[in-house]
Amino acid sequence: MSRTRVTGEDVPVPVPLGLTVLGFAAAFGAAEAWSSDAGAAAPPPPPPAPVVVVASAPPPAPAAPADAGPPVCPKFIVVFGWGAAWLTPGSTTSTEKIGTWLASHPDATAVIDGHADAAGGSDHANLDLSKRRASSVAQIFMKQGVAKNRLTVRGFGAFSPLEGESDEAARNRRVVVHIRGTNDCPLEREEITGP
Repeated sequence: MSRTRVTGEDVPVPVPLGLTVLGFAAAFGAAEAWSSDAGAAAPPPPPPAPVVVVASAPPPAPAAPADAGPPVCPKFIVVFGWGAAWLTPGSTTSTEKIGTWLASHPDATAVIDGHADAAGGSDHANLDLSKRRASSVAQIFMKQGVAKNRLTVRGFGAFSPLEGESDEAARNRRVVVHIRGTNDCPLEREEITGP
């Protein structure tokens, strides 16, 4: 079987390459000449066309992602006395109720954040106090039957005061419990217990 010859296939590579470069140079030169001529005698641009606004329905609201997850539960807040890491009897009863609820909802977890005010102690002492406060709430939850691996205990010391409060405000002596991982919540609204 004989091979079909295509015209120009035996031309050395530099020839088509040179012709391509020459073509680009010619096109560039023509464009340069046109733009300099057009700039000198260019007529004024036509007036803009009027804009017509057509009223339409507002765009639909974006759909919530399918994996948005469970709602955020209202916070449970335990307020402590100055320098104290133990709960009052009233606070203990309220905290036991949350612990009982957690024990009956095995998919739910709790993040327990301890805080302190900035009055009277060093940063280190306030950090330790805030951890002990969070641990005292976690201990009550565990006594109610909540597994330790479902609880995250953190201490922030005086480094996270409530917005709008001074660093020494009594409301900063608190533990905040965040319930996660459930579509059901133990509280309908934020609850604060303590002195």
